[in-house]
Amino acid sequence: MNKQNNSPFYKKVWFWLLALVAFIIFYRALDINLDLETESTSEIKESAEEPSEGLPYGLALITKLPKIPDSKLSDMEYLKNHLMTKEKVDRIKKGMTYQEVVEIAGTDGILDSLSDSGEYATYDFPTILFGSSVSVTFEKGVVERVWEDDLDDETTITLDEYEKLEFGMTYAEVTEFLEGEGKSYGKINLQDPDQTITYRYKGVHPYRRAEVTLFFKKGLLYTKEQNGLKE
Repeated sequence: MNKQNNSPFYKKVWFWLLALVAFIIFYRALDINLDLETESTSEIKESAEEPSEGLPYGLALITKLPKIPDSKLSDMEYLKNHLMTKEKVDRIKKGMTYQEVVEIAGTDGILDSLSDSGEYATYDFPTILFGSSVSVTFEKGVVERVWEDDLDDETTITLDEYEKLEFGMTYAEVTEFLEGEGKSYGKINLQDPDQTITYRYKGVHPYRRAEVTLFFKKGLLYTKEQNGLKE
């Protein structure tokens, strides 16, 4: 009479064969999933590196712009080249392409809205003055309308220019140096030689509101104040 084999199931050959098959199936499924995740991540990375892909009419999918280096915040020439100014807005004409507008602005715009069909897109362009705004709407890839708010032709002043203003300068010298006049506050009494005359200027800063106030007495600069040009 044969003895019944009562050895534990984990010592049987069939158990280990099943375990091996299960392991192979699990490993292949995991490997396929990792491949899919890698491919998806790669597609996202490529999309980020080439943001203009996927939008029609040569438009660009820009949702965030690089910050201007702190060392350049008082460099008027750099700011005028890389931010929107009133003069640049006046050069944008209906029918221009997105790339032509970018060449004028010196920077990409930030995509604000896009129609379902992709025919209409509105971009906000960073400006040289905090609080002002410039928006350009494109229809089928060309300019249809330009909006500009509070980007006027007032005399502006950078931190570098502010620090170069010297006490004792006349208003005429300051005006020549800044290439424009300030806004006077209060009544000016030409019969009072000791009267203090106050002028204000818009400070140039793309990320916060800035203002400069200059005080003249007997025709000479004797006090200056800034707010927002530097912390």
